[in-house]
Amino acid sequence: MMNRNRSDVHSILSISYFRKLIALFNSTLVFGKAGWWEPSSHTACGVNVSDTSPVAALGFSHWTNPLSNQDAMCEGILRVIDPLSGKKVIVAVIDKCQDCEEEDVKLSPGAFQQLRKLDEGSFIVNWEFLK
Repeated sequence: MMNRNRSDVHSILSISYFRKLIALFNSTLVFGKAGWWEPSSHTACGVNVSDTSPVAALGFSHWTNPLSNQDAMCEGILRVIDPLSGKKVIVAVIDKCQDCEEEDVKLSPGAFQQLRKLDEGSFIVNWEFLK
């Protein structure tokens, strides 16, 4: 068994601490608010989905092409995480959110219910682009 002195332990802890800090700052997690909306037949990406489909809408700042259905965001995939329960849902971005801040996301009822009950309305989430 290897003996470590106090300075070795401090060095190891410091390295571990700095690795965690670097991971935190390189994280792509967004901290925002999730709400729910009922997707219509006129989504920005031009797809028809049901309320049970795992889909999402993001604020206008994420969209760059004036022809929404040709925007790269229409190929976007998100992982949305409820930080309280740890539950996760994977959703496809299909629409623009009229009343969202940049860090907010609207989920279809089916996707929202994988995290919380609809009557909660909205709650704080972490989300990230997977694609």
